[in-house]
Amino acid sequence: MGTMKKVLLFGSQGLLGQSLFERLSQESNIQLVPLSRFNYDLFFPEEIFRALDDHTPDILLNAVAFANVDAAEKPENENEVFYLNADFPKLLAEESHKRKISLIHFSTDFVFSGEGDFYDEQSLPDPINIYGASKVEGEEGIWENTENALVIRTSRLYGKGKENFVSKIVHLAKRNKPISALFDEQGNFTFTDDLANRIAEFLKREALPVGTLHVAGEEMASPAKVAREIVRLTNSQSVVTEISSDSLSRPAPRPKHPKLVSCRENMLLGFRDALPRFLA
Repeated sequence: MGTMKKVLLFGSQGLLGQSLFERLSQESNIQLVPLSRFNYDLFFPEEIFRALDDHTPDILLNAVAFANVDAAEKPENENEVFYLNADFPKLLAEESHKRKISLIHFSTDFVFSGEGDFYDEQSLPDPINIYGASKVEGEEGIWENTENALVIRTSRLYGKGKENFVSKIVHLAKRNKPISALFDEQGNFTFTDDLANRIAEFLKREALPVGTLHVAGEEMASPAKVAREIVRLTNSQSVVTEISSDSLSRPAPRPKHPKLVSCRENMLLGFRDALPRFLA
């Protein structure tokens, strides 16, 4: 049995946070402390310092984000977007460096424009919306303040506990309702339980990996392709209508093909493998 590690989880109520909480709570050598806005108000740095003083963790796990891509474009949300996605991770990096503890932070494929063939850990970010720009700023803030961090870029998260694209399609398919889904945008659809399993694996290692790492479902797919697979798996009578991104009125531009690959670790299983497990 490895050394006991105390892990402080920020954002335990979110889509990814819930999967991380469920998975890491099962590990005998991890003492997991889940935080949410009900425990500490993360908008006040002194509250973050208090959380760290109260719990003296070995590792900070940050699943906090302002992830509503369209809402991020609204000027009235700018302060919150950049605080949660940029200032907060920077602050965690400063404190983790000062306290000699490790930091794991989650970023996104939206740090890229999606115009390249693929993106590995060496690819330079070139975001095309506010959300992506704020996440890039968060990554930069981390590396300016600590070397003892792991930044994980992932993509198109789905899981239980919070509504997301996949859960919406499942809801429609089970009721045989018509489904409209984009054919001209793609992503590495990632099951949050699979990502949480990979984090558990990292935490079992003698030393955490450091640097930037791409961890996402290995298979690129459009929302329409995923929707058709859900219809097939649920034996639904739903008809999937393919629509183009140009037909939608959305404040934020999206990267069309931000294909994540990794030159450091194996990617997670793709959506064809993961969807049946999510449905089960």
